[in-house]
Amino acid sequence: ALGGGGLETPVRPLESHMLGDILSLVAAAFFAVYSVLVKWLIPSEKSIRMPMFFGFTGVFSAIMCAPMLVVLHYTGIEPMSNIPPRVVAYLTLNGLVGTVLSDLLWAKAIVLTSPLVVNLGMSLTIPLSCLADYLNPVSPTPRLQWDYVLGAGLVFSSFFLVNCPGLCGGEEGSEG
Repeated sequence: ALGGGGLETPVRPLESHMLGDILSLVAAAFFAVYSVLVKWLIPSEKSIRMPMFFGFTGVFSAIMCAPMLVVLHYTGIEPMSNIPPRVVAYLTLNGLVGTVLSDLLWAKAIVLTSPLVVNLGMSLTIPLSCLADYLNPVSPTPRLQWDYVLGAGLVFSSFFLVNCPGLCGGEEGSEG
């Protein structure tokens, strides 16, 4: 909770995991549709100005989501009082650098390559962050489990296999 409260209703762990899994799957499906639509509606980088596209996306999102935030606040589900100004500043900085800049680069990459290549590339952030945690001399070394190592290997190999035709001199593998 932004206000420091949190969800007060008890949730059974199994139901909580199931709901989280379902919501993650739905979010991934919507993100896939969004990625394909960006490539389909914006066939070349000259056909649209990306900052304007994401500016309008942000305006529409703010117009549609602001009423939901008010409802969540007044129903007590997500109280938004007592947010320190420093937290607001960090959230704003994160929104500008971590969201706006990354979304611009993501959309440009989709236009230049394909949704598959870009999203596989984005999925590399998870095993790379695990590797950074493992190699960080300051933090305690995490235990590497075989299933995480196998998953990271599959993510890396899928990224390179999808890009192999373009990298190996064959047909262009990033079209589509």
